[in-house]
Amino acid sequence: RVPLGGLFRILRVQPIRRIREFTFGETLAALRAAGFGAMRLEDVLCARGVQELEGVFGAGPARVDAIDEAQLGALRLAHWGLRRLRVDVLRALAPAFRATISGQIGRLVELLSTGRVVYLAPEGVTSRSGRFGGVRAGPWQVYRRCAKPPPVLPVALSYDPLCRGRMRAIV
Repeated sequence: RVPLGGLFRILRVQPIRRIREFTFGETLAALRAAGFGAMRLEDVLCARGVQELEGVFGAGPARVDAIDEAQLGALRLAHWGLRRLRVDVLRALAPAFRATISGQIGRLVELLSTGRVVYLAPEGVTSRSGRFGGVRAGPWQVYRRCAKPPPVLPVALSYDPLCRGRMRAIV
């Protein structure tokens, strides 16, 4: 993994987070902030989540507060953090995570309303075949929240893996 936080600050990049992209470390912080710290792991995490923590710690910690993030290692950065929660716990945390995303979208709307240029990649993923992935809802939400509809300039980006030598990017 390459930490991109410094590069994002230099380029002024503000990625929109998706619910499924919150890491296990961020999920633990949210659990503690929401008052789930004193609960048993079995009451907060699904069976697979408990099993993965036991794989790291040997015997799983008894409570959420007992999880030492320094000992989690790579597990702290795993992007399936919310997928290991029990459904009722996830429902309790979802409004806070959605508020984070809503704040990010609000910031992009603010930039557009002041005349700044914003680049959004709605498909979010590329494939080896050159086809685009499914369109995400974030760019649509940004557009809908603007008081005055901003001009939209569509740009397509693809890669030609069949060319000789270096791979070509086609815009």
